[in-house]
Amino acid sequence: MSHTLAADEVRPASSEAERIASDALAEQLIESGRLATIQPFWAYPRWWLAQAICSALGVLASVLCVGAPLTGLIVAVVAL
Repeated sequence: MSHTLAADEVRPASSEAERIASDALAEQLIESGRLATIQPFWAYPRWWLAQAICSALGVLASVLCVGAPLTGLIVAVVAL
C-alpha cells in the first residue's frame, strides 16, 4: 500500500486526498497489528501573505525599538 501511495500524483497539503491517504495508511497499520492514531493539524497554506506581513512587522518593531521604543511597541502590537 505505501508503495502505491508514493507512486501516486502529488497531493497538496491539507487536501482531501492527503486525508484519505493518511486514513489508508492508518488502516494498513491497524491490520498489521500496530497501534495507529491520526491527529489532525489544521493548517491554512493560503495564509502565507498575512504571515509574511506579520513577520515583517515584527522585524520592523524590533529595529524601531532601539531608537524609538514607543513606535516600536506600537508596531509590535499591530503585528500581533
